[in-house]
Amino acid sequence: MERQRPDFKPRRWNFPWLLFIAAVLLALGAFGIKQHIDTQIAWNARFERAGSARISPATPALPVDVSADDPVEHLRDVQNARQRAEQDARERASWRCIDGIPFRKIPGGWENVPGERC
Repeated sequence: MERQRPDFKPRRWNFPWLLFIAAVLLALGAFGIKQHIDTQIAWNARFERAGSARISPATPALPVDVSADDPVEHLRDVQNARQRAEQDARERASWRCIDGIPFRKIPGGWENVPGERC
C-alpha cells in the first residue's frame, strides 16, 4: 500500500522579506554616505576658515619700546604686556597635548587649537 504524498508547492514568503531587507540596507547605506559627505563639508569649512584666518602667535609683548616719553605710560605698557603674557601662559597651561596637537577645554568637551603646535 502506497501512501500518496500531497502536492507540496514551495512558498515564496522569503522573497518579500528579502526585498524589504535590501531596501532597508540601501536606505541605511545612502544615509551613511550622506552623513559622511556632510561631515566632510563641515570639517573642510571649519579648517579652511581656520587656515585662512589663522591667528599667528602673538609676538612677545615684553620687549617694550623704551623710548616712551612718559614714564607712567612706559610702566603701563610694561604692565599690560606682562598681564597679556600671564593670560596667555594661563590659557596654554590649561591646554592638553596629544601627539603634538593642543586641545583646549570647551563646554561639553575638548577642542583642538587650529594653527598651534605643542
